[in-house]
Amino acid sequence: MRCAFITRNITTPKPGQWAQRITAAFLFSAATILLVTALLKIVGTTQASAFFNDRAPLLEFLTTRELMLVAAALELTIVVLILLHRSTTFRLWLVLWLTTLFTIFRLGLWAIGFKGYCPCLGGVVKWFLSNRAGTDRGLELLLAYFGFASVYCLILEKRNRKSPRRQAAGSIAEEC
Repeated sequence: MRCAFITRNITTPKPGQWAQRITAAFLFSAATILLVTALLKIVGTTQASAFFNDRAPLLEFLTTRELMLVAAALELTIVVLILLHRSTTFRLWLVLWLTTLFTIFRLGLWAIGFKGYCPCLGGVVKWFLSNRAGTDRGLELLLAYFGFASVYCLILEKRNRKSPRRQAAGSIAEEC
């Protein structure tokens, strides 16, 4: 017996729909990852560790705990805006902005000669992974994913929006 609902629902999307699907999948993945990392930061800062009471290596006016909570609040704000804001372009720019902010922070750590590992996920990482260098590389790859994917999706968004000149050229071509 043939499943009719499967053949009816599976269709090849039109060219513009591919871009929408790719962008929607990226924004969903970004929101999910940011939600998880924010929750890991919040849970990690509840640990009774002297590490969290030390001054943050780059922003010395904050403790590491305060920096982690600020980063978690920022990530949660971005997640809410990704889920609630209507403009896809705005949501992609938000992800790119946050990625740029985190990248600048990491470059700042490198510039001051910080030799430790980024406390990006708090102490929770120790519960799951013993290789902190590998975790750092994974977070750097995650930043690269956010950066490249958001730029790619912004390019797709721009291509899908027709400029007034292209719309006018299309209507003139249709009349001929």
